[in-house]
Amino acid sequence: MSNLHLKQILCLIPASFFITLPGHAAENGLSLGLGASYATSTYKNYDESTLPIPVINYDSDVFFIHSLTAGAYLYQDQYNVLQAAVSYYAQEFDPSDANDSQMKLLDKRSSTAMGGISYTFRSPLGNFTTSVAGDILDETSGGMLASAQYDYPIPFTQKLVVVPATGLKYTNSKLNQHYYGITARESALSGLAEYTPGSAVTPYFGLTLKYNVSDRLGAFVSSRYQILPTEIKDSPMVDSNHTIQTTAGISYQF
Repeated sequence: MSNLHLKQILCLIPASFFITLPGHAAENGLSLGLGASYATSTYKNYDESTLPIPVINYDSDVFFIHSLTAGAYLYQDQYNVLQAAVSYYAQEFDPSDANDSQMKLLDKRSSTAMGGISYTFRSPLGNFTTSVAGDILDETSGGMLASAQYDYPIPFTQKLVVVPATGLKYTNSKLNQHYYGITARESALSGLAEYTPGSAVTPYFGLTLKYNVSDRLGAFVSSRYQILPTEIKDSPMVDSNHTIQTTAGISYQF
């Protein structure tokens, strides 16, 4: 398998901390486009979000940019890819977006940036990816996550590739406390019960479709379904047992 094909597959499949978007990637090339992301909220009585997202894919033999992720290939061959990257971690909670009087009295939870490494092994039976990352801006006071994912690209036609995926995402107690915990001060102010979550493992399932409209123009849609673990579901901030995130867009290869 060529390095070009490996890079195309990596762009299609988001590891749990590399917030990559599928696009029309090229070896030693650049593609630009625009996408939109829709996500259901884990928080109760909270506005769901639809956001425009730039689709940027640049690859050289060493460096890459995959939309909201930038990094370097530490090693790659026909079957193995080891990369280090920094990625935008988009989750946040803004009390002003809550439609609940108690939730409006909680502290704001900011998004952050994650830095870490990811390893992908491609076999005839599919791709296996593991990753580990930490909060490099310290917004979460030591938040970390790790993941293990399996995916299997299926070329339906010369133009269409369908990629089902499944995986597990581990988040430590620091990350969960930042996004789902309620301190004693917040509890006294809002009336919601104090809550201190531990670490958690979140299973997820995904499906990506990539269609080459022409040699230079590509389109994609990617969706992920997450089953929320007890540590997250039990938070007084949460009233759902799952989340769904869908991203779609187009890109042009230069």
